Amino acid sequence: MMRDIASVYGVEREEVYARFIGLNHLIFADRITVNGEDVTRHFIEQLAQGVGSHTLKNVPNLGLPAEFIRALKLYPLSYLKYFYMSREVVEHEISELQRSGTRGEQSLSIEKSLFELYRNPDLCEKPAELSARGGALYSDTACSIISSIYNNKKELHVVNVPNMGTTPDLPDDAVIETNAMIDSLGAHPLAYGRLPTAIKGLIQSVKAFEELTVDAAITGNRQTALLALSVHPLVPSVEIAEKILTDYLAANRDYLPQYQ
Repeated sequence: MMRDIASVYGVEREEVYARFIGLNHLIFADRITVNGEDVTRHFIEQLAQGVGSHTLKNVPNLGLPAEFIRALKLYPLSYLKYFYMSREVVEHEISELQRSGTRGEQSLSIEKSLFELYRNPDLCEKPAELSARGGALYSDTACSIISSIYNNKKELHVVNVPNMGTTPDLPDDAVIETNAMIDSLGAHPLAYGRLPTAIKGLIQSVKAFEELTVDAAITGNRQTALLALSVHPLVPSVEIAEKILTDYLAANRDYLPQYQ
């Protein structure tokens, strides 16, 4: 997201700072600066006009409505389309299914090709298939964070860390995604404060789903698993949650002995 901001203003990534809050794959930036100058309002307007609205390779290339972006006043990760444009995304995915299979099927095919290529010990260039898989730049981020820990650089990175009081609107032991200073002792999240009302409910709902899912995984309690699915914003009814759960447990029976 910060690379996208940098491209809009024609600067290097290192000249951009964005303050993020949220969960893994569910984050928002509420403050954006370029070389110390606050450009938040200007960048949000650029987004509303379709400038800088990059999407990840594994996310449908559907733009959020301009009026909604202006109302939100935040820069959402492209994964947020699943929540804010659920119907449109489902329609897109059904169309994709008929043309080239589900994203899961596509990924399996891509990975099969990649593993065949990786069998060659003389391979010394990045396979084209890797770009189609998604997840670019993780290697750069990982190496940068490792270097910051090893060399005690005290750099700022956006990482997943225990909340530890970063925001009082989530439990201290809840894992969040936010800006943190990285040194030889690890990651230290920056204080954020209260979550904006516009996104608080969504973040808390998904976190409740995650917490209940962990409880269900540990205990093997079907009722807890049903509750987890029922509170997720993308599950439209308890009846659907029941069907999803039944299918999941059947498909993964060999890996879930606690449910047998």
